[in-house]
Amino acid sequence: MQDEVIIKSVAVPDRSGAFSVSLRDGVVGTIRPAEPASESAWLALPGFANLHAHADRAYTVQSFRPRSFADALAAAASARTGFTAVDVEARAMRLFDRSVAHGVTRIRTHTDVDPVVELRSMEGILAAKRRVAASIDVEIVAFSSSRNDLAESTALARLERAIDAGADLIGATLNSSADPPRALAALLDLAERADLPVDIHLDEHLEPGKMLTGLVADAVIARRLQGRVTLSHLCVLAALEDSPGCANF
Repeated sequence: MQDEVIIKSVAVPDRSGAFSVSLRDGVVGTIRPAEPASESAWLALPGFANLHAHADRAYTVQSFRPRSFADALAAAASARTGFTAVDVEARAMRLFDRSVAHGVTRIRTHTDVDPVVELRSMEGILAAKRRVAASIDVEIVAFSSSRNDLAESTALARLERAIDAGADLIGATLNSSADPPRALAALLDLAERADLPVDIHLDEHLEPGKMLTGLVADAVIARRLQGRVTLSHLCVLAALEDSPGCANF
């Protein structure tokens, strides 16, 4: 940005009144009380962070309305069979550009790694990340989907290749594994070897008896990985009874 841009009548958090905000070279230059005094017409906020996206799946099956979670998974898998790195890059760019236009400056995107897409989605997202590096920070989670059970050695090798390609984090969906404890151990072992944080899709159901949250929490504590592991979704929490014991989860 070569010229100074001044936005007038701006409300600023924790300050009363309206302000004039100047932008120079793409960053905030000065914040001064508006002259003459006026009512606020705009609101200045820090950049938004989108903490859970699937940019590789963006703008696919748009007209489809799933009848169940399983139906949605099947539709997504069907759509992904035709993904190419170029196609994924184009759709991710569309999402990233739209995100920036709405004030998002950081996004974490879970990117499928499985036998359906292999590393094509990773390649597309990595290319898009490089293109938008000046405007938005993109964190890429190499996501071992339900089609890539980490209890199997071939699935783990696939995730290792995604790390080599440039993943910032690794993740998986454990509830679909034939052996969740083994899959979790494999995921955390790999995370420790690669020194990468983890973001896990977990308990995307409403059956408390099938919860894996406690299993993951125990493993994180035992390995001293506090602050390095994020649990996403946790839909099952909505089905728990309101009791003091719920605080343990």
